[in-house]
Amino acid sequence: MRPNKNLSRLLNKYILLNENSPEKEELFRKLKSRLPSPALAAEGDFIPAQHPLRNEAIILSDAFEALTNGMFSDELLEKLKELDERSLLYPWKPFILCVRDFYSGNWADGVERLNEISEDSAVSRFKALLRSIFEGSSPPEDGKELYRAILEDNRELKDSLELIKEAVGMEDLLMDTASLLIRDLLPLHRESGEKLTLWCLNRIQDSDILSDKSVARVRSLFGNREGYRLCALASFAYDPDRSLVFWLHALLSSLEEGHTDELQVKAYLKIILDTAELVDKEYELADEYLHLLDSLTGALTDNLFHIYPGISRKAEGEKEALNILRALAGEARKQPQSHKTRQPHAPAIQLELFSF
Repeated sequence: MRPNKNLSRLLNKYILLNENSPEKEELFRKLKSRLPSPALAAEGDFIPAQHPLRNEAIILSDAFEALTNGMFSDELLEKLKELDERSLLYPWKPFILCVRDFYSGNWADGVERLNEISEDSAVSRFKALLRSIFEGSSPPEDGKELYRAILEDNRELKDSLELIKEAVGMEDLLMDTASLLIRDLLPLHRESGEKLTLWCLNRIQDSDILSDKSVARVRSLFGNREGYRLCALASFAYDPDRSLVFWLHALLSSLEEGHTDELQVKAYLKIILDTAELVDKEYELADEYLHLLDSLTGALTDNLFHIYPGISRKAEGEKEALNILRALAGEARKQPQSHKTRQPHAPAIQLELFSF
């Protein structure tokens, strides 16, 4: 507590001195380099309520608090813009705007903003940390440990994880709670958000079938392509037949979004065919499910016909969904197999290309 008391005395002396006093200029430099937070000036009873320094400190403190709890507004931004460069607290303005750039994903602007934080200010101690975060347009490989350190020390994150654990067994509550955390994780460390999503989907399927509502929630978080891919990965060990449907939707969404790299498409087709072969071998399929497969494979053929005529023409003349998929994947037609009774089984397909 002693350093803050000393700084409070210096602040008190600073506001009492005449503007043209040489001693005030010296105190300005000293306080600028040592003041750990605008809150010290915002909460100091020794500073008159209407004093400009107190008003500036309140603006900065309110803006930073609003930024970290998701309540930042255009009104606060306008107030920040009014902060004069001659203010003792001015270095905190670019710092707060820099953190705002981080939260909003404007990393290029954040890097530029770092240059506005003067080296002789107390807040400049954060520059090295922020610069290491802003290197590149996504979290760099050599910065992942930094991200983990930040996240592991975040009390709010720990509390959220505890809530997620408590919600296991209640699908809606689990997905509602996890979605809030996943949405915050994605801009910082997408892989962690994906892993948490898969963990939640697996916990749901430990006791029940994955609902359409949860699938829709994942799609809203990641988009159709990635959302369906995650659902396909999570469902394979529990319901390969549903996993097949999700893989088909994932590839169709990928094509619709313009992801037409031939190697990736062939990889999707190989995984889809392997899953389809397993489903055909293990399950007695209902007519409704077969109609759905026919519809999806038909849509897939139509899409591929316009992109890769050489691939899609192999499916011409085929009628059954499985044979269409074999033709698209470049596999030969196989003789029909007798179906087995549905039994629990371990994953048999290599999904390394799409795993984490």
